[in-house]
Amino acid sequence: MRWMIFAFLGTLGASTTAHAQQMSPSWLVGTWTVISDEDHTPPDFADFTVDGKYINHGFNCSIRAEMSFHIYNGDIYVTAEISGKGPIAMVFRPSSDKKTMSYTSPRTHNNAVMAQVKTPCN
Repeated sequence: MRWMIFAFLGTLGASTTAHAQQMSPSWLVGTWTVISDEDHTPPDFADFTVDGKYINHGFNCSIRAEMSFHIYNGDIYVTAEISGKGPIAMVFRPSSDKKTMSYTSPRTHNNAVMAQVKTPCN
């Protein structure tokens, strides 16, 4: 019985490790920018990296935040840690052709759409 528990825990650990090392899909990797925004906020840029990072850039290309993301049921979940408060999530839903992603603000319920662009900061 004891060896079965260790075998199970070993399998669980291996699957968790494999999941953590999972690569991002090629269509997602790159720089994305807002192409329409019902809130009319200034557009910024975000990089989705192969190793599961979301890097948000301001207008002047400075890095404003670096966060992790994961994909669940086709949606992209970016987890931001608010210092002294806790986590919040941004959820992006890709279009069926994977050329755009939409985001709905939980605060205003307005929508924004992002599209992939060549890196503007290089």
